[in-house]
Amino acid sequence: MKIEIENEQAKIFTPYNNGFINKIKNIGKARWNSQDKCWTIPVDMIEPAREIMRDVYGCADNDVVEKIKVRVRTLKRLEELRVPVELMGKVLSIAYGRDSGASPGEDVAYVSGQCRSGGSVKNWHSEVDEGSVIILNNVSKTLYERYLENPSEELEVELIEPKKNKEELIRGKEQLLARLEVIEKELKGKK
Repeated sequence: MKIEIENEQAKIFTPYNNGFINKIKNIGKARWNSQDKCWTIPVDMIEPAREIMRDVYGCADNDVVEKIKVRVRTLKRLEELRVPVELMGKVLSIAYGRDSGASPGEDVAYVSGQCRSGGSVKNWHSEVDEGSVIILNNVSKTLYERYLENPSEELEVELIEPKKNKEELIRGKEQLLARLEVIEKELKGKK
């Protein structure tokens, strides 16, 4: 995600998310820029836009947040009428019509099961098969924690702990020891 300023307009680049679209439209003069594939708003509306980003994605363009990896298993078929199926700021399934098929969004990978389209011509659905196992990458830890406060009975969600190899741990230890040495020298010099 990023925001660029150009001619008193802020260009907002985010992954596709229906919730974000619905909320950003509530900012006066918000417009979709199809050429640059971004939303534009008046520059003085950046902070309200960042609040929307935090609400939908768990962070804004200028936030430093921990990103995690999550495994999701669907306990029943998920479907949304004429909009994507979304979870923790990620698009699990997006269809554009009954016969269009569907695809996952950015940072989403199906290990088993699949996303699909369904319903009728006028009332089409974005769907996720029951029993699908899906990996969500780069999830804001804030959104994961928010989800845990009110989990869905339709999903099993678990954090995938990152595996650290021995070399990374040794490098980290060396960096910490070097930093401690600098701190010790600074403390001795301030007596």
